[in-house]
Amino acid sequence: MRRSISNRKASAQHSPYEYRHITIMTDEKRISLDTTYRQLLDQVFYMDDIESIEPILDAEFTCYGTAFDEKLQGFTQMRDMLMRQKQQSVGFHFDCTTDPMKHFVSEDGNTAVFSDDIYLHIRSTSETIEVYVRATSVFLHRPDGWKIVSWHVSKPENVSSQDDTYGIDDWKKRNADLEILVAKRTADLVEKNRELENALEQLKATQTQLVQSEKMASLGELTAGIAHEIQNPLNFVNNFSDVSIELLDEMDAEIEKGDTDEAKAISSDIKQNLEKIAYHGRRADSIVKGMLQHSRASTGQKELTDINVLVDEYLRLAYHGLRATDQSFNAELITHFDENLPKANILPQDIGRVLLNLFTNAFYATQQRAKSKEQEYYPTVEVLTRIQGDSIEIFVKDNGIGIPDEIREKVLQPFFTTKPTGEGTGLGLSLSYDIVVKAHGGTIRIDSKEGEFTLFSVLLPIT
Repeated sequence: MRRSISNRKASAQHSPYEYRHITIMTDEKRISLDTTYRQLLDQVFYMDDIESIEPILDAEFTCYGTAFDEKLQGFTQMRDMLMRQKQQSVGFHFDCTTDPMKHFVSEDGNTAVFSDDIYLHIRSTSETIEVYVRATSVFLHRPDGWKIVSWHVSKPENVSSQDDTYGIDDWKKRNADLEILVAKRTADLVEKNRELENALEQLKATQTQLVQSEKMASLGELTAGIAHEIQNPLNFVNNFSDVSIELLDEMDAEIEKGDTDEAKAISSDIKQNLEKIAYHGRRADSIVKGMLQHSRASTGQKELTDINVLVDEYLRLAYHGLRATDQSFNAELITHFDENLPKANILPQDIGRVLLNLFTNAFYATQQRAKSKEQEYYPTVEVLTRIQGDSIEIFVKDNGIGIPDEIREKVLQPFFTTKPTGEGTGLGLSLSYDIVVKAHGGTIRIDSKEGEFTLFSVLLPIT
């Protein structure tokens, strides 16, 4: 049966279709479905008020098909296509008839699939053109009425069977296929995510190893300085021990003579020597603990720390460490420590690594410049501490080779180094930046002039 829809004001009291399934659909619901379908055909083939199609399109509406020679998705693309079609059709008259192929309504009366052959008549003053297309429409009943979720138009060639339609069984199969495809892609994504997680764990492990390697490399630089620093208190311990043994012999002699006053005086000297031995023993113990603390991973617990003591200790360790490998190297160490500096709440072993790195780089820069044999050049490293608002600022300045402008922004990047292969990991300043900025909320700034100086400024919050 062919039915003209050119009379768009026709009464909708009875459905023109014979539904395959007996449903619980009421007459009102069936009439509403027919009306919605006619609205769709009117808008597509008569191009009335195109915006009025929006209320009958579902939020998940999809339109596609070879008749449009493109794939369209959503209301916006559908509307744009209709607007282009309307502009290109000025001067033509349209009407169409429909030949129902198969119509399905679900048992619950909430899903409908219409498949029709549509004969579109395009008339001008001189001729009439008939275009044949097959349209399949899928409707879902929503709380606010029937909505079109799919509009599939094709232009079949040599179709001889009415079975070549898009029925509800095909719709269910397509959904099932899509669910299988989604499940497969979801499984693929889960596997890819698992691979990414494994790669991330490996990356973290590698990063931890690199950080530890940098710590041990800096510990190697400290070794010579530590040996020098420990040697001094050990020398005092040995000397005062030898003197104390001699004094004990003298005290025994005075006691045998009965000269108690002289014995008491000698005893007082021995006591002073023992105090000096204890002091230098504690000094050696402190150096060893500092070395162990430097090599260990940070506990993550901040401690109130005397910045001046920490700076002074690492400055001497770095200096003697370099002199142990190059005994011809000498430098002037200038310190300006603020005596009123409060203790800062920091991770001492981490800030110690920062200081060691800055001092080691400063001595390296002056050592390299000294090799150029400049007249009247003497290596100098200057260190200053001061209060800056609610923070403590540490300046480390050297008169070494300086940093070229073109690489100044790169020196804080991981693995960037200007040292020859094998002499630097390129992680020292990068780790220093992370410790100061990320772990302590501070700042680290660089000022330099090639061939003249480099100045590092570290700002650390007091609390």
